[in-house]
Amino acid sequence: MVRLPDVPAMLRLPRTAPYLLASVAALGVDLAGFVVLVEVLGSAPAAGVLSYSAGIAAHWQLSSRLVWADRVSREPAQRIVQMSLFLLSALIGLALTACVLVLAEWAGWAPLAAKAVAVAVSFCATYLLRAVFVFSDRQRA
Repeated sequence: MVRLPDVPAMLRLPRTAPYLLASVAALGVDLAGFVVLVEVLGSAPAAGVLSYSAGIAAHWQLSSRLVWADRVSREPAQRIVQMSLFLLSALIGLALTACVLVLAEWAGWAPLAAKAVAVAVSFCATYLLRAVFVFSDRQRA
């Protein structure tokens, strides 16, 4: 039988606060890219996908070093698994971001308002995925 991790313990403030800071920094990369790319491309969904991708790379660097450094595997093969799971969680966040932006554009929302909703949805989903699956004790082995 698979034992699920203790989710409330993973949501404790000492790890959530640094994750929030890492997310804000990665969001800075994302938003700066978004603003520039909306002007260049003229499309909020395309700009959102590209800028979110740049934020993924920044987020791994910060999260793996500042938030979950004690849970990053020292074994190269297992670390690749963690990186892959991190990327998968980011792609889920990216898909959610794209869906929110497409629906919001269709509904006539301003691009930055749509991006704000997309950020909130993506943040919640990726934090839970990373806390439960990417940086769990099982992945550190």
